[in-house]
Amino acid sequence: MKMRHQQPPHMDTSQGGGSTASGSQFNSCKGLDGLKLREAHSVSMDLGAADGLALGDEATERADAAKGVEDLNPTPFTPFHRDFTWPMFATMWTSVLLTPSSISVGAALLALGLNWWEATVAHFLGSVFTLVGLMLMAWPGVKYGIPFPVLARSSFGVHGAHFCTLTRGAVAVMWLSWNMWQGALGLYTGIGRAAGAQFLGWAPITGQNHLTVGQLLILIAFAGCHCLLIFLGVRKALRRLVRVAVVVQFGFLLGVLIWAWRLAPISDSLPSHKASGSAIAWLEAINSTTCVLSTLILNIADFSRFSPSQKDQMVGQSAGFPLQFTFVGWIGIVAAGASSLTLGQQMWLIPEYFAVWSAPLAILGCVALALSILVCNTFSNLISPMNDLLNLAPQKFNFRVCGYICVATAVGMCPWITFSSQNSFVQTFLSGYGMLTGSLAGICIIDFHVLRQGVLYMANLYPAGPVKACDGTVCNPEGRPATYRHGVNWRACVAVLAGCGPCLPGFVATLMHSHNLPQPLLNLYSVSFYFAFGASGLTIWVLTYVCPPVGFSRQGYAVTYSFDDGAMLPEPATDSLFARLVAKFAPRPLATPLIGH
Repeated sequence: MKMRHQQPPHMDTSQGGGSTASGSQFNSCKGLDGLKLREAHSVSMDLGAADGLALGDEATERADAAKGVEDLNPTPFTPFHRDFTWPMFATMWTSVLLTPSSISVGAALLALGLNWWEATVAHFLGSVFTLVGLMLMAWPGVKYGIPFPVLARSSFGVHGAHFCTLTRGAVAVMWLSWNMWQGALGLYTGIGRAAGAQFLGWAPITGQNHLTVGQLLILIAFAGCHCLLIFLGVRKALRRLVRVAVVVQFGFLLGVLIWAWRLAPISDSLPSHKASGSAIAWLEAINSTTCVLSTLILNIADFSRFSPSQKDQMVGQSAGFPLQFTFVGWIGIVAAGASSLTLGQQMWLIPEYFAVWSAPLAILGCVALALSILVCNTFSNLISPMNDLLNLAPQKFNFRVCGYICVATAVGMCPWITFSSQNSFVQTFLSGYGMLTGSLAGICIIDFHVLRQGVLYMANLYPAGPVKACDGTVCNPEGRPATYRHGVNWRACVAVLAGCGPCLPGFVATLMHSHNLPQPLLNLYSVSFYFAFGASGLTIWVLTYVCPPVGFSRQGYAVTYSFDDGAMLPEPATDSLFARLVAKFAPRPLATPLIGH
């Protein structure tokens, strides 16, 4: 069935992709350019002139680009915009994983009572489970070219997505703070090895947490390096930095491994105590490993929108993620074991290594660490909160200013207090935010792949007015109202409570160091990410069937439509990784253009 739509007067379909696009072509489109920064807007965002589908006056379109509106629009499906092929995915993941976070978590797992092979296996299993989530969340980014703030509108509503994106952004800023502090500590310790003990003890500020003026100044200077990268242009700078950073990172990790081997033979360094045999310790280790990169499960659509195909994102992430993550964690285990055996102290933070290295090696190591963290932070912890802040008010916020706000917030979080011990890091920080990211990931994955069967209605994602889809067709030329009542999907809000609520008692008890909580609740908190993922996903699925929104039937949401020569063409209902597996069992959904309430 085709439903006719009145073609708006300003929509020229006599040339370009608009007159040739079909439902299947729109179905295969892959996205919007959300990483395009302000400095490139006048060159790359005049999409109307490129394909003959001008949305209005050219000056107006350029003005919108100058305000940052383009950062949330679908990425055009062109070779210039869709250049995130599988080698780029693999390189990105390698540069992100060869960082202090991965090493530190591998070493910190030993504090849970696991021996070396248990910690390594838990590290690998956590990375495999995370890879599955990454592929599922990357799928809509490739298909529609939309960043996560826009994807969240389909599950939470246009206004409800603000909670989802700000929660993700807050977690990303926490990781930004952690990594910046590790970089500052590394530079401080490396410079101290060369300058002497007087520099290390100069002007203490707080005795309990050992913060000095030197540490604070170096942290501010390192934060300034992040701001400089934002000013120069994140996308352009990263393409040049990442190739150099990967080589430097491999050299640095090799140096850490050689240092650990010189302290003690690897066979002696690996903790060989009896296997813990504790299922809770295993589950907590897998949970903590997943939580390390759980924000990237949410962030991945911000990058997959630049991928030319699903194959590229799946192959690239498989090649660049699980093995590297496990190897880096294993190096952390070896270094912690060697330092404990020889120096009498289990070193789980990289900056601690520099205190026992020679001055030249310490200087080289701290510079390599700082470069590694700069690249990792930009990929993992800056792009996402910048997009999230921009999503609040795209007409008012500036993309660069959003980045400066994120960096300033990360410094203001006092990371020297937040990350004070390995137990606090694993149990409080990782598990604490894992229940939030797990809940959001469960809702978005179930909503897109199961309930919507991989099909989105673009007009509902951009209700304010016309926007170019990735194939050049015009979505929502007249401006449709936001879906769901008041722009909020109450089912998703209830699902968040269902996933996070049962974990809150364990979170509070851990913060307060209380031992009065029943053990089952503490055990539940130990697997916070996976419990929240399952509970929230199940809740959104049940509530959608029990209290269905407009446009939903027992077969799923209504099909989506693209504007093509005045026609609204239904797209295939089964176009997701999950839906393709069950397509032969699921009947086609009913065709209804509006969704929600």
